[in-house]
Amino acid sequence: MVSPTKKNPPSVKYISRALSILGLAMVIIALVFMGNPLANLNSWALNATASPQLSTIVLGFILFILSFIVYITNERNPKKLRHILRYRWLYAMLIPAGVYYFVFKLLPVLNLRIVFQYYSPTRARNLNVEWLNPLYLNFKEFFTYRDFTMLLKNTLTLAVLNIVFYFPFPIILALLLNEIKHMKFKRVVQSVLYLPHFVSWTVLGSIMLMLLGPSPNGLINSLIKAAGGEEIPFMMSEIWFRPMYILELMWKESGWGTIIYLAALSGVDEQLYEASVIDGAGRFKQLLHITLPCILPTIITLLILRMGSFLDSGFDQIYLMLNSYNRNVATVFDTYVYDVGLTGTITAPSGTTNYSYSATVGVFRSVVSLLLVVGSNALAKLAGEEGVY
Repeated sequence: MVSPTKKNPPSVKYISRALSILGLAMVIIALVFMGNPLANLNSWALNATASPQLSTIVLGFILFILSFIVYITNERNPKKLRHILRYRWLYAMLIPAGVYYFVFKLLPVLNLRIVFQYYSPTRARNLNVEWLNPLYLNFKEFFTYRDFTMLLKNTLTLAVLNIVFYFPFPIILALLLNEIKHMKFKRVVQSVLYLPHFVSWTVLGSIMLMLLGPSPNGLINSLIKAAGGEEIPFMMSEIWFRPMYILELMWKESGWGTIIYLAALSGVDEQLYEASVIDGAGRFKQLLHITLPCILPTIITLLILRMGSFLDSGFDQIYLMLNSYNRNVATVFDTYVYDVGLTGTITAPSGTTNYSYSATVGVFRSVVSLLLVVGSNALAKLAGEEGVY
């Protein structure tokens, strides 16, 4: 007896057709009713913002491709697509996050061409944006900039301090919290540690100024002076900037960083600890041979993800600590982009503009971060760990 041929579920078939028709309609409307396509395409090539016509065409093609993906997925693995449709409302909750990343992360990539253009808002409005000659002029000027070595040194120093001191601190904190057996006391301690995360850097900067500022306003310097000692210029010293940066970061974010590690620790099988007690293992050996190996995949994953923001020193924190006394050690790529691209306190080299030049610095940071993520993931794979992908 010949088994009947399986047909596509009506819901999947209609979804695929609806997406393809909608996408095709948007493309046709954009081409027919929104002006000369070639003129709009030329406008987009010169202007740093996509025209409404081009945006509609791109969205139409995305819907058309999505319909094709739905059709192919249903043909190859209909059970998987039925599962998605069955729990469609749960998957629908991903839409806001998807829209956010599409609008604020993916679409700005289209404007990265200003790195190779003599771009300014006025020129873009008048369709008078010129391409740089040579195209790599911004990168050449940035790498030969007189303070490039200082910027790279300051940024890398803070990044290494982040990895060496800040990254392991939430792990240690989570291990200590995990040893607390009194649940009410443990919850209180966790809440106290989480609280600084919700304090803005502006408020934290004011608190640090009241604590470490010069007397009579600074509490610590007032106590030192009252004891007959000499004031320490915490806020205006190049020596104290980096220790203060790390201590502030650890105090504000370490408690919040313990959440993932505590979740990983809660998944460790209690029978392993019971068996180790029978074998005579103490707390330290349990920590060394059971706890750490069990949460090692989580640590590796978070370390790889941390590499993605390796050159991100934290603009808010550093800009509030930055002054004319510690500028030589506090100026990093984040503050440099702000000074060039927005405030204009640093002028871009001749032959380019502040917008194009600052975008070049951002592209450099992004490329380095991407390479670090890929490299650290490859190293994790070689070490036998799963990695991120």
